[in-house]
Amino acid sequence: MLPRALRKNTPQSITTALVYAIPFVVMATVGNSETQQWSSKSILTPYFEPITSVHWLNTTIGTALLLFTAGYTQHVFNKYRLFKSANQFPFILTLALLTCSSNVGVVSPWICGSLLVIRLLDRALDIQRANKANMIILEASFTAGILWVFSSEYIWAFPIVFLAYLYSGSVQIKGFVMSIVGFLLPSYFFISLNYLFDHPRGLSELELVVPKFDFIDTPQYTLLIGCLIVVIIGFRYFLKSIVVNKIIIKNHLVLVIVLSAMWVFSSAFSANSISDLVAGSFLGFSLLAGLYFANATKTWLMEATFYVWYLCVVAFLYLTIS
Repeated sequence: MLPRALRKNTPQSITTALVYAIPFVVMATVGNSETQQWSSKSILTPYFEPITSVHWLNTTIGTALLLFTAGYTQHVFNKYRLFKSANQFPFILTLALLTCSSNVGVVSPWICGSLLVIRLLDRALDIQRANKANMIILEASFTAGILWVFSSEYIWAFPIVFLAYLYSGSVQIKGFVMSIVGFLLPSYFFISLNYLFDHPRGLSELELVVPKFDFIDTPQYTLLIGCLIVVIIGFRYFLKSIVVNKIIIKNHLVLVIVLSAMWVFSSAFSANSISDLVAGSFLGFSLLAGLYFANATKTWLMEATFYVWYLCVVAFLYLTIS
């Protein structure tokens, strides 16, 4: 059960990760005792309201999306070797932070968007290493377009496609044209579909407002302290990993950090609390903390830091629900 067991990719390590995940799954399932409606005024609202209006269905699908997002993040981190060796930390870190969102355990634009942003990261990292990236950039832009359909605030994630394309080394005007076409296709499709079914056909309006929170309560302080301890202690491991030497920088790690920053910026428009912003940083935090937990030379310090962070997140969830 020690955190060092999560450094491997064996059946025993996977089982240990699932045991650590149990509190987060339980909190996500029982955290919403009331039915929550689809929280975005978008062209997808008529299709999701029948799901969100049924509490048990909403909770079941929402929790399944949460687990799938964490598992998919684990797959992407291992697929593109963001760590030197496969480990179970991305799954635990992602699941824990996403569970801290106010929309956890339900079908919402935020949790659906979190899954799509992992798909966008998958395609963006693939663009970087592809010799001919035109079709991949079309697919990545299509994913960004679906994000925009879910909620127009997520348009800020679209530039990551261009950044990945610039890193690919095979930039062409054709690729930029295909990216714009791919981005607009989902909107065109759903507007046409709404026209056929006589649903509202306009895209949601983006409200450019800075989130303002009246106060930070004790549970949120607990969450912030736990995450900041990991960030402060583990930051030097991130710097050592991201820079090969003074000239060469690992582009794939930079891409994750930039996408994470864009995602936090996007999620800020619908954030209800500081914990939502912390949850929005799950990509960058999973990378930074994972590099520390997987590579720390002082094992006792790593384990102590992991347990402090883990208990802080569990305490935050418990205090929030109770």
